[in-house]
Amino acid sequence: MVEVYALLVPYEEGFPQYMELCDYVSPEKSIRIKRMASPKDAQRLLWAELLVRALIMDKYKLKNREISFVTNPHGKPVFERDPSFAFNISHSGNWIVAAVAEQGQWIGVDIEEIRPIELDIAERFFAPSEYRHLTRESKSRQLEYFYDLWTLKESYLKATGAGLTLPLNSFEIHKDREAGAISVAQTHSAHTFFFRQYDVDPSYKLSVCSTEESFVDAVKRVECSEVYERVAGVPMQKL
Repeated sequence: MVEVYALLVPYEEGFPQYMELCDYVSPEKSIRIKRMASPKDAQRLLWAELLVRALIMDKYKLKNREISFVTNPHGKPVFERDPSFAFNISHSGNWIVAAVAEQGQWIGVDIEEIRPIELDIAERFFAPSEYRHLTRESKSRQLEYFYDLWTLKESYLKATGAGLTLPLNSFEIHKDREAGAISVAQTHSAHTFFFRQYDVDPSYKLSVCSTEESFVDAVKRVECSEVYERVAGVPMQKL
C-alpha cells in the first residue's frame, strides 16, 4: 500500500531559530542546509529530512541516531539499513510531501505550486500527444492541466530513478478524467506503473507514481510538532 504524508512548513517562525534542528540530521545534510542562501529552501530541506526520519523510526522502531542514508547509482537517497524500503519526497512552496510503499517497490512523488507560466514550455518538454491534449483544454483549464501532467511526469521520473537523464518528452502520460484513469506509455522499463493524484491544497498539484497498485484514499497531514517530538524524543518548544 502506498502511503502519502504532507507537512506544512512553518516559515513564519524564522530560519535562524531552527538551526538547532540540524542536530537531528546527518552532519553532511546539516552543512548543506546551513550553506543554503534561501532560508525557505533550507527549511524545506530540513523538515523533509526530519519527516522521512520520523516515518522510518515508526516503521522500524529505531532511534534517530540509528538512521543513515546512502545514495544509489542514480543519486537517489536509500535507507542504509534496509535499501528495499521505498520512499520519496518532494517539496514546493509551503508544502513537503513524502510517499512510502511496500518494500521492493519503486515510488516517486511530486508536488508543485500552481503559478502562472508561459505554456509554450509544454511544447518543448511534453510529448506531442500531451501537448495536443493541453491545447484542447479550455483556456481556464490549461494551467491546471499543465501542472497535472508535469507532476505526473516528474513522479514517474522519480519512481524510475532516472531523474534528468530521461527526457520529459520520451514518454507519454495519458489522463482520462472521465474514467479517472492515468497511465504511461514508455519503453524504459518492463515494470508496470500506477498513478494517483491527491488534493492537499487548491493552489498545488500532487501526483504519486509507483509499481505498487494500491494507494491510500487520502493524504495524511502531519504537524511539525509531531515530527520534532518523534525525532528529538521531547515535546517541541517554541524555538
